[in-house]
Amino acid sequence: MSESFNSPANKFLQSQVYSLGEHRSLTDLPPGPERDFLTLTWGPLVFRTTYAPGSDRLFPLFLRVMNEAFRQALPSLDGSPEQLDMLQRTYSSKVFQENGLYADADPNTIREAFRDWKISLGLPRMSLPVRLRMCLMVDDESLADFTEVIDLSSSGKMGVDHSRCRVKLVESLYPQERAEFSSTGWMTLTFDKLLEAYTKLQDGNLSDLARDIRTIK
Repeated sequence: MSESFNSPANKFLQSQVYSLGEHRSLTDLPPGPERDFLTLTWGPLVFRTTYAPGSDRLFPLFLRVMNEAFRQALPSLDGSPEQLDMLQRTYSSKVFQENGLYADADPNTIREAFRDWKISLGLPRMSLPVRLRMCLMVDDESLADFTEVIDLSSSGKMGVDHSRCRVKLVESLYPQERAEFSSTGWMTLTFDKLLEAYTKLQDGNLSDLARDIRTIK
């Protein structure tokens, strides 16, 4: 068996992309963009809860920078050029922000909304890919932090680091797994730790995630 087959990049592709066709509940969905998104791609589901002044302009930029942070971190997985190219091409995120439905929601509310969405699709509760076991939440705090970085960049200051911007990761797991993860079921991560969190969660190493990735409260 080749070294390339055993690479972290290929392991990620196998568990988070290629195996999706084995989930009958996913492949049984009606043909269309949503089924393609769920069966052919990987990447975060994002809930917008902030509608602060200026957020309509800043939120799309926040998403663009966050998505780019995922992509820029992909070489850290280590793999062949073809595998890294596949990771780039299959990356996709989905945003929930319909009519301000989740405005000012807290992490517990987002967790329930996330679960309700999965239930509406008839998704199983076991053996789900990472994107269906956790979601990202962009709230006032996340956008305010991002705004500070953008303002520094606009002022022409050198060394502005977008990777230190922050977003909340909210889990949607069984109660016994949640206790292993954190007491509140969510944590705050900087952009440069998002892919690392994703890869740790593919093996269900929730306690490792909480211990090894420095959270910011």
